[in-house]
Amino acid sequence: MVTYENKHFVINGEKTFLYGAECHYFRLDPDQWEDRLKKIRDAGFNLVSTYVPWIWHEPVKGQIDVEGRTHPRRNLRKFLDLCKEYGFYSVVRPGPYVMSELKNEGIPDWLLDHYPEVIARTPSGELHPTRVVSYLHPVYLGFVEKWYQEVSKVIQPRLITNGGPVIMFQLDNEIGMLHWVTNTGDNHPDTLTRFAAFESTKNRPSTELARHWSRAEFARQEFAQYVRVLGKMARSNGIDVPFIVNVHGFKDFSVYSRGVDYPIGLSQLRDAAEVDNVVLAGDFYPGKIGYDNFHDLLLSSAFTDALGQPQQPLFSAEFQSGRLSDRPRVSPSDVDLITRLCVASGMNALNYYMYCGGDNVEGIGLFGRRHEWQAPIASNGDLRPSYAVTSHLGQLFRTFADTLCEAPKLVDTYIGFYTPYYATEVVNREDADVRRVIGQMEAERESLHFDGIWRLLSAANITYGALDVQKADIDVKQYPTLWMATTKYMDRLTQERLVRYIDNGGQLVLGPQVPHYDLNGEPCDVLAQAVGAVEVGSKGGYQRVNICGLDSVFCRHYTVFDKPEDAELVAFSERGESEALAYLRKRGGGQVVVLGVGMTHEYQYQLEVIRRLAKLIGIEPRLSVSDESICVSERAGTNGSLISLLNVDDIARSTHVSQGVADLFGGSAVSLRPRCGKLLPVQFRVADDVMIDYSTVELLRIEQEDTVTIDVYVPAGETGDISFALGEEVFLENPCVAAAESTDGRGMARMADVEVMKQGKHHVVQIPKNAMDTLWTFHIVRQKSAVGMEAGQ
Repeated sequence: MVTYENKHFVINGEKTFLYGAECHYFRLDPDQWEDRLKKIRDAGFNLVSTYVPWIWHEPVKGQIDVEGRTHPRRNLRKFLDLCKEYGFYSVVRPGPYVMSELKNEGIPDWLLDHYPEVIARTPSGELHPTRVVSYLHPVYLGFVEKWYQEVSKVIQPRLITNGGPVIMFQLDNEIGMLHWVTNTGDNHPDTLTRFAAFESTKNRPSTELARHWSRAEFARQEFAQYVRVLGKMARSNGIDVPFIVNVHGFKDFSVYSRGVDYPIGLSQLRDAAEVDNVVLAGDFYPGKIGYDNFHDLLLSSAFTDALGQPQQPLFSAEFQSGRLSDRPRVSPSDVDLITRLCVASGMNALNYYMYCGGDNVEGIGLFGRRHEWQAPIASNGDLRPSYAVTSHLGQLFRTFADTLCEAPKLVDTYIGFYTPYYATEVVNREDADVRRVIGQMEAERESLHFDGIWRLLSAANITYGALDVQKADIDVKQYPTLWMATTKYMDRLTQERLVRYIDNGGQLVLGPQVPHYDLNGEPCDVLAQAVGAVEVGSKGGYQRVNICGLDSVFCRHYTVFDKPEDAELVAFSERGESEALAYLRKRGGGQVVVLGVGMTHEYQYQLEVIRRLAKLIGIEPRLSVSDESICVSERAGTNGSLISLLNVDDIARSTHVSQGVADLFGGSAVSLRPRCGKLLPVQFRVADDVMIDYSTVELLRIEQEDTVTIDVYVPAGETGDISFALGEEVFLENPCVAAAESTDGRGMARMADVEVMKQGKHHVVQIPKNAMDTLWTFHIVRQKSAVGMEAGQ
């Protein structure tokens, strides 16, 4: 039985943190399968995921082989049985679309070649440039149903509900992606007939801009219906586990990939995410990660969580552990950082893609025979350096799995996700109004929203969650403060919803533009009137303003307001306070900061701007660091807290951490090597009589029976502090008498080198530097005797 609650999966009654590896049986010979599964298991994974390509299993119409009769690599049954034997949960992804760098994105040649009537069309009636099918075409769906029937004969007996390993079933893959990348929707005659019926029920102006929003809304409903149809097919074949729908959208920009367009994929699948028993899962491929793009993952995580169903886990079904090509190179530190960033953001399930390299046979590969993907396990079975990183993380997640499942990320505020700003996957740019309005939205959402106010919040360590502001009225108790990054366009219902939010006691930051029109371009200033935003001018280009008491702040754009008499001035231009650019105004039970200053995060001093703006509506970051280049966040549960500290820079850093006026980690600094992070316990209860006050080094194992055993990892050249609070019958005595040889025999780690300071029930252990990465083992006993401590490579 697989369910989810409180943002984590529950499997057979046990809360489960899913740590997965993508391994494609069809890209490996069967005599390699056990070797790969053993290496995956040894790295600490509990999940194996695989595509099940229709193009591979039915190369000839009507001849479906999922048991290896025609080729040993088609033996899905044997592979899933091996997954069960090696103790894995499994996710199967039988499409019909799988992408996976396969020809036709995994659709059989015979279907597209002999049934062209199923293919989507361009506006001029030509075949769609990608030959993507019209998802709801009955001929196509008839063949999909036969495919599901046959593949389910292998999958259904191996569901976890039948004692097998399969816990989830993916419906299709990256629905709508091929329309987005070609700027070409589905203009099949059947689809256009349904669209005409849909549009006839709407009362919209007869303009091309209005039709843009109609087409976008219709496409989202079509995608959701496609998911429902596939889900019904799967259910009719006995598939009774949750379904996955995964989201595309990261885009390559040379070395970096960026998530600035990832919300487009989320917007496309907005309605599909509401289908019963569907888990929305993201595809996260940031390429090289660093200070300039780490916020992409924080935002993508927050927005995915906002659109998913309330109890579902934050899940990445495709999480970067390599790249299709060998350039840009993904380093082990990239894998480490992106994983830590997302887990710090609340992620409780992730699946590395690809974890095992392989090859394509019989010409099915879109890019040729080889499929290395810079995977941690190479196609020949060799272990690449990123394997060690994922193994370390596997140990860490095993240790804290239960805590992570029930420990949400603590946030300081919330940001509003308005999906229409990203309903731009298909745009008719030949129309002047569409080109102007959509072009303005695209420019502002990237530079002033994503890389502007949202990035500033990320870099200032003001932690946030996100909410879809179109779903329902905003509960002020759940979302006491809210940042809305807006343009001049917003539908009336959402404007009215934001007014009610303020009146009910909400604290809102609104800008850098105030909506004055609905999405169709018709005048609509419900929100502007409510907050008193009367515009008297604007200025673009390179401008300098005074904001929150900081002078000469660089910005890209500003709006001048006729400040209401009852408002407090927040920002003004170089001409003086007579040109009001931002103000704070009370309304009803709440208040609003109307912010007419549009900034892209280009200078570090802008972090102070965002902190002062936050303070205006009562936001004080829960955690602060002495080195503002460090990213800090907290996940807290009943056992205690886990503090994430991440150094996304190429230089080593050290930071103190405080919570309000209180120093954490006993006032000790936490050291962070270049491009690495730490997940550290604070006030973490191991047993009734053993508490870890804090640790500045990572704990890779915590076991308790009569003796509590704790493995502590200390990187080469670093020291570490661990503070224990022990009960009256638990002792840490005579540490100077014990010694142990390092596991490689290269030296002795003497307890005499370890300092222990006792303050009542608190014991602070200071571990010395070592020239190599070191694993210390603590044994805490519940009787009055010495405690052993060992050190090893």
